[in-house]
Amino acid sequence: MDDVNGWLIVLAFLLGLLLTSALMIRRVTREVPAGGAVESETQQQGEET
Repeated sequence: MDDVNGWLIVLAFLLGLLLTSALMIRRVTREVPAGGAVESETQQQGEET
């Protein structure tokens, strides 16, 4: 890997990995309880029928 092309490939890979991880992994700011949403949907369906 003494030539420049090899180092550019490694640099491009690392920059892509960094950008992907920065955009995909974010801190959760709001938590929504999953059980509450399911219960409210079943109650609404029960009232309609």
